[in-house]
Amino acid sequence: MKKGMPVLLTAFLLLAVCAAGSVMAGRLAAAPSARAEEGQKPGYKQITQEEAKEMMKADDGHIVVDVRRQDEYDGGHIPGAILIPNESIGCDSPEALPDYDQIILIYCRSGNRSKQAAQKLAGMGYTNIFEFGGIIDWTGEIVTTEEENASAGLSIEEIRDFYYTYDASSYPPVYQRYRFYEEDGEYFFFHETREGEDWPQTEESITASGTVKLTEEDWQTFFGYIADGTLKQPEDEALSGDAGPWMYLYRGKGQEEYVFASYAARLAFEEYCRKLSGAEIPKNQDGTR
Repeated sequence: MKKGMPVLLTAFLLLAVCAAGSVMAGRLAAAPSARAEEGQKPGYKQITQEEAKEMMKADDGHIVVDVRRQDEYDGGHIPGAILIPNESIGCDSPEALPDYDQIILIYCRSGNRSKQAAQKLAGMGYTNIFEFGGIIDWTGEIVTTEEENASAGLSIEEIRDFYYTYDASSYPPVYQRYRFYEEDGEYFFFHETREGEDWPQTEESITASGTVKLTEEDWQTFFGYIADGTLKQPEDEALSGDAGPWMYLYRGKGQEEYVFASYAARLAFEEYCRKLSGAEIPKNQDGTR
């Protein structure tokens, strides 16, 4: 027993030094305004899966982290989630999580490993960690790695229409629509924003709308934002008017539901749409374009 004591003591000291170094590195990298107050124990917030779904709808730069094994992740995960196995989280901050103040949503299979991972990341200095249990209880969409990596097989020549609609009954309600379409050999972009306190919002709530005539270069740029996405048959939930965003593409096969390759790809597309929204076609005196 006495012979084993020095070994155990050495191992304990190494772990303590490793943990202390990680916390110090994390705190130095984190923004001062978001760090925990002096003396406050680092931690994370546990939320329900319904709360997690609502948070995933926000355009706030959040990231969803799956902390299971690679084979579990490949077999089915939440769309857009990145893989950081719990076992790989040690003393050093994960390379995929460079921002210590980023909103991080964590899940695993049943909720055990996600809590372990959340606590370890909090100990490194991450300030916005939300743990929401296991995928076995998830009622939202799940995709396999094979499905997520599958190309939509899109050709720029066959696209006739692309719709993006976001309609949320939040307070205040949010409604935004973008549309790219081809008409008589010419390309156009349409945008519409509705604002008000009542939901669902109607045409009377429109505060901004317009049409932009696109060049072939603009159309190529638009295609670049959607080329890597996937297509599937529209789901009943999508057609029922849930918040979305819902995206539909029309080509020779009729209406198909579109899914961006990643959350970052969707944000880039939205930013491009906002840029185009500021370049409307001027109205004629009779109100036509």
